[in-house]
Amino acid sequence: MMKDMDFVKTQLVVQSIYHFAQQLDQVTPKIEDGVLTIRVVGEFSAGKTRVIREILKDKIPEPFLPISSQEAQTKLQLEISYGEQDQLFLIEKPEDMDEAIILEELKEFPTREQVSLYDPETHRLRLLIQEPLFILSQGDGYYEGDHPTKMFLIDTPGWNSGDDDLAEQDARKFLVGEHNLAIVYVCHANRLDGELNQAHLNNFLEALGEAQLQFVEKKSHLQVIITHCQSDNQQRLINRMQQRIETAWQDLGFQTDDLLLKINAFDFAEMSEKELIQFRQNFWSDLLKPLNHEKFEFNTSYSQQILNWQQDWDIRPYLLQHFDVTAKIENLIPNFCIDGQFIQNMNMTRLKGLSEAEIQQRLTERWFKQLNIQNAEELSLFHQFVNLPEHHPLSVWWNEYWLVELKKIYQPIQDFIVTMQSSIQQVDENVVDLQVYLKQQLDAIYITFSLQHPQTASFQLLLKTVKNNMQHLALDQFIATLLKLSILQSRYCDHYQHQSLAHHPVQIDDGSTWLDTKTGLMWAKISMGQIWENNQCMGQASLMNWQQAQQAAQNVTLAGFNNWRLPTLDELKTLILESEGYTCSEQTLSQPQENVWGRYWSSTSDLENEEFAWSVNFNKGQSLMSRKDNAKSYVRLVRHH
Repeated sequence: MMKDMDFVKTQLVVQSIYHFAQQLDQVTPKIEDGVLTIRVVGEFSAGKTRVIREILKDKIPEPFLPISSQEAQTKLQLEISYGEQDQLFLIEKPEDMDEAIILEELKEFPTREQVSLYDPETHRLRLLIQEPLFILSQGDGYYEGDHPTKMFLIDTPGWNSGDDDLAEQDARKFLVGEHNLAIVYVCHANRLDGELNQAHLNNFLEALGEAQLQFVEKKSHLQVIITHCQSDNQQRLINRMQQRIETAWQDLGFQTDDLLLKINAFDFAEMSEKELIQFRQNFWSDLLKPLNHEKFEFNTSYSQQILNWQQDWDIRPYLLQHFDVTAKIENLIPNFCIDGQFIQNMNMTRLKGLSEAEIQQRLTERWFKQLNIQNAEELSLFHQFVNLPEHHPLSVWWNEYWLVELKKIYQPIQDFIVTMQSSIQQVDENVVDLQVYLKQQLDAIYITFSLQHPQTASFQLLLKTVKNNMQHLALDQFIATLLKLSILQSRYCDHYQHQSLAHHPVQIDDGSTWLDTKTGLMWAKISMGQIWENNQCMGQASLMNWQQAQQAAQNVTLAGFNNWRLPTLDELKTLILESEGYTCSEQTLSQPQENVWGRYWSSTSDLENEEFAWSVNFNKGQSLMSRKDNAKSYVRLVRHH
């Protein structure tokens, strides 16, 4: 009984599609830190902490909630942004543009005493929460590119605490960032007219005006929130604050149109849940409006992801190149051999009197004319067969399935072209019969592609289907259909292979094989290039390089079997004795040429250099190592009985 066999090709295709799906599942790009900031500024105990709590309601875990000014607050700036999980860190980051150096992960929001040793000009707290509003899906516009970046909400220490040197410094130092979306100015309704508040406001507005080009809209964007303001006083205080800011702005020499001002007044304690929700929505809507903010989607459908692929990920232009190669080959093949001649109506008599270089030039020109081409560049097939980079979702499917199948079709043809070019370069006045010479060089490899194998035929059918019926499809539909067709094609190939191997073939007892009962190996009596006719070997064997031999073995049917292969080095050695050559007592294997044995390829590559493979000299019994690409030897096929 034959052991069950895996559906190798189908498994490869399915695994490559699984890899494709995994890549799409992980397409959420890395979200890097940006430099765009929203700063929350104001007097100590003005209500900044309450504002932050309200705009991020239920997003900040209880241990990480900023400590209220009514308690012992920290004097470090707190920057809040998106994180895949909720985390709080102590970081070193002097400027917004600097990369954050994480010093410690904290389990809860620290008190003032716990961070008292850290310089507020160089250190900050960083709170990461699972809030997608902080993700700018198209980037923050500061750097080139449209990859997602994080925006930061920065809570600055309040002035007038009597203990914060940073907060008491000039506003240019920390109240305005390098790249600003908005500044949120928080003030207490009862201290709106305070002398200290007025001084800080003027200093702050001066810094704001000087930094207007550092805002997204190249205009200073200021949101004022008046806290602890009862409803009956709200409009009055809003009007007073607006007049005060606009007057101070103009007195500082700035244009009214260069200030985007929004003022609101609230008393959070008296607001209903519905009103708090509306406040939260309006706050974010007003802030993000200049960005034309699009909600960041973590998981989109495969279809949408494919439609959003960057332009160089579209594989259809590559396929068009493959179709061009196919059309080129279809035009070339009928002219490779005309009336049994590889260079039609050309013989050595016509080349008489020419030098070796002139002979080779004349043959090349005649061959090009026969193929209807102008130069050798038109015969280069594989320069367009490029691998996809590893980060492309289809890289495994493309590199390990698609290109492999293409090369199975085109490699024998390319090998034929290379062999023909090499054969022409070896022609000189010593060649007696040009057509016999070319036949010896080219017959074996020409047969490998002129006899189409059912498995390569199925892939050619897939190519025609894609070319003739799928080019009108959108990219997502195109990819889905192509992957389905690749599964069908691979299943057909595996099924064909199983039918060939799992069922006992009908053995044709024509004497063309010899079974070595000692090893259980069945050998072809003839070498590649010869034929078995009337119970005898006819013709002379072909010399070919190692790659040609491997390819040719896949297309041979002999005595009813089609699973022939190159023998290993050890298998070849069973036919010879070292230093004596071929000595099988049965003396049943035919010589490749009359009274000549020569060297035969094995399938065994050199362990130290894959560019070399082993062969066996049947004249002397020696094992030799030769380059796979340019050394030529005979080929005798074997199979397990």
